[in-house]
Amino acid sequence: MVAGLDPEGALGMLREGWLPMAAVLAALVFCFIFLRRGSRRARRWGAEGPDLERGAFAARASGAPRSSGDDAARVLHELKEIGREIEGRIDTRIQYLTGLLAEADRAVERLTAAVAAARDRAAGGEDPRKAEILALAREGSDPGEIAGRLRLPVGEVQLVLGLARRSAETAPQAADSGPRAG
Repeated sequence: MVAGLDPEGALGMLREGWLPMAAVLAALVFCFIFLRRGSRRARRWGAEGPDLERGAFAARASGAPRSSGDDAARVLHELKEIGREIEGRIDTRIQYLTGLLAEADRAVERLTAAVAAARDRAAGGEDPRKAEILALAREGSDPGEIAGRLRLPVGEVQLVLGLARRSAETAPQAADSGPRAG
């Protein structure tokens, strides 16, 4: 119980509406004090105050009083602009990465085709050119004649013949040095 206030008197004041009015009055005084402190801070900040983005809180050039609605609208507008800029950068990077993925897919397709061709050649035996070169050499043609007939460089024909000779020389040695039953 508050000193000097009896319950009957408080109930009477409540019935008459004094207590709610006192509460509203106290709230108004509190809001006035709170808003006054805020306006002092805003005046102190002035043009040298916190600058969120491109002068959101900077003083107006005209010197007209600022409203918090104007500041909020300006900040919202600037945030939208920043969002658009970020979205544009992201779109650019997505397009770049999409291009890289397409290029990688094409490279994978080329490699897959090359591997398939190499497997086909390995499964089918010799290269058809190599077989032609060796057949003409067995007939007694020299490398210059073979190159002229097949329209190949002489160096390529000599290389194929040299590799064939070398593999023929090493094949018997490999057979001799193989594992032996003991």
